[in-house]
Amino acid sequence: MIKVLSEHLAALIAAGEVIDAPYSIVRECTDNSIDAGASFIIVKFNDLNNLVIEDNGCGINLADFDNIARMHSTSKISTRDDIYNINTLGFRGEALFSIASVSNLKIESNSYSLSIHENKRGKVIKSNFSKGMRITVNDLFLNLPARLNFLHSENYEQKRAKEIFFDKALCYNNITFKFYDSNNELTEWPREDDKKRIARYFNNLSFNSFSYKCDDFQLKGHYLENDYFTNKKNIHIFINGHAVDYYQLQLAIIKGLDMILPGGEYPKALLFVNIDPSLADFNINPTKRECRLRNESVVFRAVFDNVKKSVNLKIPNVELSEMQKGVEIVNNVLFSQNIPYYEKRQYGADNRAVFSKKDSQDELEFTPQKTFTEMEAYKKLYNYPYYYIGQVFNLFLVVECDDMLFFFDQHAAAERVLFEKIKDNKEIIKLLIPLEFEVTKDIDEYLIKNNVYEKFKITIRRLSPLKWVLESFPAILKTREELICDIIKSGIVDERYISTRLYASYACHNSIKAGDSLPQSVATELVKEILNLDEPVCPHGRCFVSILNKRILLENVMR
Repeated sequence: MIKVLSEHLAALIAAGEVIDAPYSIVRECTDNSIDAGASFIIVKFNDLNNLVIEDNGCGINLADFDNIARMHSTSKISTRDDIYNINTLGFRGEALFSIASVSNLKIESNSYSLSIHENKRGKVIKSNFSKGMRITVNDLFLNLPARLNFLHSENYEQKRAKEIFFDKALCYNNITFKFYDSNNELTEWPREDDKKRIARYFNNLSFNSFSYKCDDFQLKGHYLENDYFTNKKNIHIFINGHAVDYYQLQLAIIKGLDMILPGGEYPKALLFVNIDPSLADFNINPTKRECRLRNESVVFRAVFDNVKKSVNLKIPNVELSEMQKGVEIVNNVLFSQNIPYYEKRQYGADNRAVFSKKDSQDELEFTPQKTFTEMEAYKKLYNYPYYYIGQVFNLFLVVECDDMLFFFDQHAAAERVLFEKIKDNKEIIKLLIPLEFEVTKDIDEYLIKNNVYEKFKITIRRLSPLKWVLESFPAILKTREELICDIIKSGIVDERYISTRLYASYACHNSIKAGDSLPQSVATELVKEILNLDEPVCPHGRCFVSILNKRILLENVMR
């Protein structure tokens, strides 16, 4: 038999979607405080059954007490069009009603107070709380005792509430955030400029930043360049002040940093997206952790491109530990100092292979006291004589040039060489039955005007609005049709990214491996091919060469 639920039971079900733990109360009340224009917000997490959230915002008038904490009562939207043009953090009119449905609630604002005890509204009375609003929550889940079984320890729930609270602080550096834990210990993020607030989050470690602005949206992002994690939970996305779970934008950051990320690891990063409210839909989930962007692929491309541009690619230098007091070891950038270069010595008849990319093998003169960056040092191999010394650890090929030793990761270098060869493969496969796939509206419009995949010898054709087919592609990509379609559907048009996704896996699995012992003829040929590359990076963007300078070795032995 189908029954209509009672109003009370329906309210409990709805409240359970919004309030599932103490952190949910902190999230909802903090949103309301920010919307009220507060300049400080205080949370007191006394225990699992007692929370206080206080602010100095505009609060509510006496006349509004009658409607507060009722189902779908809100001051933030009034028409259908408002739903698609939301400029506030709260808008659903569910927060205080949901809290009152699962706890005992006291609301104080502008010298008045209302208590709701076991879903029964009391009378509005005078209060000594004069400015802003104070929310006191007691006996959480008193009428949903089964929900208590799903709560974790007090310390864990307190930690979650604190994280949610300071997530909000990242977006609103003009507000002071104070959190008192159950031991009455205070954590405070004072009102401060944006750079200080971000530095506080990163524990004052050095971080990289990027930004972008167009008519519909603007981006600001920050990430640690040398601190990595085994999961994506440290990549935080904020859209119009909402902390959201947005896999595609996380992916844009990860792909943009691909050239510096170790395999299987992820960065600590923040991305703030401020977008035209008409292009963002938060009306998906009561917790507002989900969002849909109408121009998702455009935002994705902007994030990916600007993250990638912000990366500082450096050739790593071998640093030696200090052997004894008084020895100066150069840190980080070995070639940022003035290093004297003397006349190039003649090689003896030791049967070691000597090479030069110049036609002439005449002795070269070097300018004394010349300063070289790492990349300039690497490019000396393009122009000056060098010789291959040998293989070490069955991992590195060692080359000497002008008082420097270059260590090439044999697998990564061979992978890049093979990658360059196969991406120019001219053999094409034409599908007897073209593979059909769908794209979003903005990608559809882009593909009509731009055939970026033609240069990769990939042929696609439009069947109808939003529907396309894959007709042909390079033979080396046989069995990878789905991957090709996924790349097209992602909307990323960066040529390096597309090349890497298409060919890097094949190159990786078919290259010389770490641990392979190489004959000298193979190794010297590989070194020659390496020096025909534009830059010493593998297909994934990671540098495969390290440099050790003679001067550092001499200083280390007090020479």
